[in-house]
Amino acid sequence: MKNPAFRGSFGDNASLKELYSSVGDNNSRNIIKLVTKEPKYQPKQDCYILNFKGKSRFGSIKNMILIEPSKPNDYILMFCKNDSHEFHLEAVYPLSPLIAFGIVLSGFDFKLCCQ
Repeated sequence: MKNPAFRGSFGDNASLKELYSSVGDNNSRNIIKLVTKEPKYQPKQDCYILNFKGKSRFGSIKNMILIEPSKPNDYILMFCKNDSHEFHLEAVYPLSPLIAFGIVLSGFDFKLCCQ
């Protein structure tokens, strides 16, 4: 059974072009665009800071917050480091726990050598 959220197969270039154009035009209700929340510069500490609402105890390159551009104060995914080998992951609708975990794991792939 085909998923009604996706029109056509993704094997042909026409469907991919339609998918990419719908993301850019924001004309698809089935696609949600998420962006990384930009940190704010704090001159007192001379660094950039994200507000993890008290859940992060360590700065890490792996820390991230994903938001919808239209709702910058509501996070969809929050991932932060708590200890040397402990992390905190929170995700809300429309992300399932499995999708949120996959997003976080894909971030580890590129950041394994960075500290």
